[in-house]
Amino acid sequence: MAVAKRRTSRHRKAKRRTHVKLPKVTIVKDPVTGEWSVPHRVDRDRK
Repeated sequence: MAVAKRRTSRHRKAKRRTHVKLPKVTIVKDPVTGEWSVPHRVDRDRK
């Protein structure tokens, strides 16, 4: 079983985790109601 020979530094750990993040959510302002929403999705009150 593999065991680390030395302790992993904070910098090395942070470098490894640079891509571990939440994606940016794209939101747009509705021209009719003025509310912010996710694009290409239908509102509940609209038909």
